[in-house]
Amino acid sequence: MGKVIAYYQPLGRLKNFVNITLVMFFLFSFHVLVVYYLKNIFGYDINSLEYIMVKMWKELLLVAMIVGFVLSRVVSVNQSTTKLIFLDYLVTINILLGVLFLLIAENLLVGLWSFRSLFEIYGFYVLGRVCSYSFQDYRMFFRMLLLAGVLTSIFGVIQVEYLGVDFFYDIYGVDDIAIALTSWDYEKLRASSSFISPHEFGLFLVISIISFYYLIKTDNEKRKIYFTAFLIIIVGLIYSLSRSSYVILFVFIVIVSIKNRAFVFYGLAFLLVSYFALDALGILANIQSIFSGEDTSSSGRLDVLARAIDEYMKHPLGSGLGSVGVVVRRFNPEAPQFEGEIFNILVMLGPAGIFLHLLIYWTIFQKAFSLSIKNVSEKVQRISMVMILVIAALFLRELILPRDFTNYSIGWFLIGNYMSLTNALTIRISGYESNQ
Repeated sequence: MGKVIAYYQPLGRLKNFVNITLVMFFLFSFHVLVVYYLKNIFGYDINSLEYIMVKMWKELLLVAMIVGFVLSRVVSVNQSTTKLIFLDYLVTINILLGVLFLLIAENLLVGLWSFRSLFEIYGFYVLGRVCSYSFQDYRMFFRMLLLAGVLTSIFGVIQVEYLGVDFFYDIYGVDDIAIALTSWDYEKLRASSSFISPHEFGLFLVISIISFYYLIKTDNEKRKIYFTAFLIIIVGLIYSLSRSSYVILFVFIVIVSIKNRAFVFYGLAFLLVSYFALDALGILANIQSIFSGEDTSSSGRLDVLARAIDEYMKHPLGSGLGSVGVVVRRFNPEAPQFEGEIFNILVMLGPAGIFLHLLIYWTIFQKAFSLSIKNVSEKVQRISMVMILVIAALFLRELILPRDFTNYSIGWFLIGNYMSLTNALTIRISGYESNQ
């Protein structure tokens, strides 16, 4: 079986397209900074056609990439990566459900914007399905994410220590976007780096740490470089003051420790050092203020579930797209927003929507978990473990906060690519075993 897996190289893939995906996702790490800068330079209104077209460069590139990969299959078709799988059907049904709720939306424009927010991530799933990565390509991809994590971390520190509040006013047009004030006398900017919020920045750094985990397992020659990058990213994560990202990182450590008992010592040591570092910087006091109820940035989040259920009970089958969510507030500032994307999906799409959403996550997790413990190649086990961590990070984020573009585009691209890779390997292994 090992020989079959080692032999695997995706057929019909264009190396240039693979390299373009690396550049594309690297640019995603900085697109918010550039887009907002252009918005303020030219004075675009947030709902103006010009501003929307500037923001849509990502979607246009996505469509072009999918078309390019599909056309490459016309000449050399890789049956194992183009064959539909169960997850493809689930994603399609979920999108069709979204279209149904879009057609009955009270305001088609607002509903369309809400549809884009919820379902455009599946475009990156499709891109991942048609883009065939080899294990070497995965290593390049994770190196790119680690590099982006280092650069954004350095910029985040510079942002807080040197650029200050004026930077946020000049770029984002506001003067209080990243200020964290608590009754614990912690008064410091929260780094958002090249992202729209500290939470998005923090989650990106967690995904970069997941990349670090994969790289130290597969590339021993550059371990010192990777560890140096890891330490820089940790500093950036601390400056983000994203407590949701801290929670996700803690879950990451627990999952890895369960899988690898030898990692328990390093995980405990990391948590201990982190505790004293957070305490010395005054951030620990900020975290403690959540539980005291004195932190205005966290007040009200504990009752968000009750409010979401109350709203859901008004529309048991779903209130429709464009009725709730942070993206709706660009059109209706008074629209309800339940922080966690899971709750927004429940309210808008009802029981059918939330069931499909959870089933999709479960299908991915089940596939990754089964391959992470099976007697297969170490390469397959490692990438499966990475997928478990990515799924956990995305799902936990949806329990706490709305989705963001960059992290979810990366996550769902990896999911689509992983499903194609493992499906191809399964078919090849089955064919190899049947010929024995």
